[in-house]
Amino acid sequence: MKIKNILLTVLSLLLISSSSFTQDKRTLETKIADLLAQLPANDLQYTNKLMDDMYALGEEGLKKICDQIIPAGTGDDTRPRFAVETLSRYLSQKGKENEKAVWEKLCISYAALQKDPGVKDFFIKQLQLIGGEQTAEAMKSFLSDKDICNSAVAALTSVGGRSAEKILAESLKEKDLPCAAAVMNALAGMKSKAAVNEYIAWITTADVSTKASAYNALAQSGDPLAYNVLLNAAKSCSYRWESTGATSALLNYAKNIAQNGDIKTMDKICKLLIRNCNDKLTMQNKSAALETYVSFHGIKAFPQILKAARHSDSRYRNAAINMSASIPGNEVAKKWIAFFPKAIPEAKPEILRMLGNSGNEEAEVLAESALAYHDGTVRQAAAEAIAKISGKKVATSLISYITKHPDAADQEAAVNAFKSIAGNEEVILLYPALDYCTSSSGKKSIIELMAWKKMHPQLKMVMPYTSYTDESVRSAAYKALAAFAQPEDQGDFIKLLADTENPEYTASIQEALASAAGKINDPEKRSAEILKALGNQNLKAKLIPVLSKTGGREALNAVLKEFENGNPEMRETCFKALSSWTNYSASSALYEICTSGNKTYEAPSFEGYVQQIRNAPISDEEKLLLFRKIMPFAKSAEQKNEILNESGKLKTYQSLFFVAEYIDNPTTSAVAARSAMNIA
Repeated sequence: MKIKNILLTVLSLLLISSSSFTQDKRTLETKIADLLAQLPANDLQYTNKLMDDMYALGEEGLKKICDQIIPAGTGDDTRPRFAVETLSRYLSQKGKENEKAVWEKLCISYAALQKDPGVKDFFIKQLQLIGGEQTAEAMKSFLSDKDICNSAVAALTSVGGRSAEKILAESLKEKDLPCAAAVMNALAGMKSKAAVNEYIAWITTADVSTKASAYNALAQSGDPLAYNVLLNAAKSCSYRWESTGATSALLNYAKNIAQNGDIKTMDKICKLLIRNCNDKLTMQNKSAALETYVSFHGIKAFPQILKAARHSDSRYRNAAINMSASIPGNEVAKKWIAFFPKAIPEAKPEILRMLGNSGNEEAEVLAESALAYHDGTVRQAAAEAIAKISGKKVATSLISYITKHPDAADQEAAVNAFKSIAGNEEVILLYPALDYCTSSSGKKSIIELMAWKKMHPQLKMVMPYTSYTDESVRSAAYKALAAFAQPEDQGDFIKLLADTENPEYTASIQEALASAAGKINDPEKRSAEILKALGNQNLKAKLIPVLSKTGGREALNAVLKEFENGNPEMRETCFKALSSWTNYSASSALYEICTSGNKTYEAPSFEGYVQQIRNAPISDEEKLLLFRKIMPFAKSAEQKNEILNESGKLKTYQSLFFVAEYIDNPTTSAVAARSAMNIA
């Protein structure tokens, strides 16, 4: 396809070039065929050039292209459709007004003369792009046609202006209008008052979508006649949500008339809804009414907001509290601070969160003092708020909160708030708190925060807590070790490893030991300290898993030796280490096990070898050599097919020859063929 496009482009350029020297003697039909053959073009500039050529064909040429648009299912008209649509978009640009008028007239004639609804619709869609006054007038006759009515409405909407509005409004007088809903939606978008009486008449229809459109059009019109109609409709459904959206329409009407200056009627509607929407099904409308009221009254609406803040429904209460944040200035924060002592208990944390989200410094004192409030939910909201308002300077207050309130929810809130503001300097402030904090939950949180920043000097402070009386603190201390680990700490970790039999603690120490060793620059020296301790029989089973993470040739040899000479339990430990080795260097050991005749580990070592080579950061050529090496030891069709599958992912000619060797084998032929196709 790319070659074809290049050839077409070259041919086109040659034609353009030659036209400078010779007269174009092609027939009109040939010119059209040549033009359509070049569409779609990949280059926008060249597409524009083709559109100029297309328009230059004149009315006769354009008609010949339009004549090629045929009903769906009767032939392939992809290129002419593309040409027509592209020309419409091209002529819709500024500066093409004269050309657009000619093309508009032609599209109108085709929309009118064509009998097939799909073809009519196609040309009307062009008018949505280029239509003007001619189009608006032409669409009148299409509004009564159920097949193309919606497209005609879209074209009129695109044209816009008084003429289109008048045509749409007049069409609503036709009681059999097939797309009344679309017409009213279009007029609603124009906020038209031209057909208010017709909107009211269409409300009597049984069709729900049409009725909803009529309510919406009335709401957007802002006409006084709409008031009682929408009020009664909302009242009839008890101000609840229902499919016609009557109550929403009443609210939208309130917004529109307020924007036009009728604040008094807007107030009347909003207060009516606030007063009457009192169950779960109407609470959303109650909130929307209050929001509309607040949007026009600002700070003067605060009495209504405070009344809502005392409400028992949390959705309405929260909506009221949060919408107050949209009122500009500091007066809002001051009013909430004054109201806070009188607020119902449920509202206090909600007020604090809103003040925190606003970031208003007026609320700093209130939020900080609330950290010591008797109600935990208030304290927790205060922690979140004060962090957002005050930032780093509140670190000391949050540390105090951690040490004084041991409840789990308090600790979680404090830790989250501290993390949101703290850097290394703030973490240093935790050091003394670890000792003077009296609660286990507080100590646990402090240790976790210290580990969060991974500052090495903290290890000496945390290490003693690995023998703390409270298990949660001990566990936190063990888990924190890896965060502080440095190469010089390996001896302490090995000693600690010798003193514990708890599996959870053992895993944490192993992680810390691996982390400490991993910070040694020379990969071959990372296991040195651990290998020295391997002579301790009591530590051997605990240290071998660490060697899989620290790696190195000596470590690999040591683990392989233990595998060969150890008891069944030790063999299992060593094999797991080899299978999870830090890099693919353990593949050699797995190869030795696989080829040694060890029936227990023959299959697992084969799988481990394949996995390590699969993930190895080496070239495809190297992987192929290693897969070839293990293939003779594949004992089953599944293992052979696994190697062939992996080889099929390697983009080398050698891998193609390799998999081809197995195409004649009945048990591997299908996989080998598929792999060969992948490579090719």
